Amino acid sequence: MEDIYDDEKDLRIKTTTQKVSDFDILLFEVVGSIDTHTCSIHLLDNIISQKVQESGLKHIVFDMGGLNHINSTGIGFFIKLADQLKKDKEGAIYIVNLDADKQHLFDMLGLWGLFIKVEANQDIANYLEAS
Repeated sequence: MEDIYDDEKDLRIKTTTQKVSDFDILLFEVVGSIDTHTCSIHLLDNIISQKVQESGLKHIVFDMGGLNHINSTGIGFFIKLADQLKKDKEGAIYIVNLDADKQHLFDMLGLWGLFIKVEANQDIANYLEAS
């Protein structure tokens, strides 16, 4: 487990590798904002992308329960990461605990074709087994 933290930019991401059923996942628990500031310091683009590559895992889970704000730069980061993961590893990004406002944003932008939305109170193992 590792914490990626930037107090000035209001972002903390806890990173863990876990076993869910028969699947190994890389879990990122997000607290704070994913926006121009946190992406511009390359916290996300470099560190998260590097962790995904180093892990060798194709099931990447972002727990967005603590996400306060996301803007177009943050969404662009996720799109880039999803495209790269799919191309390199035939993998997928699973989004859990996204609040209703942010779900609506993802709906409006048609992003659920790139990500797998894990419904509230659902076991992620069901989604992994279906992929």
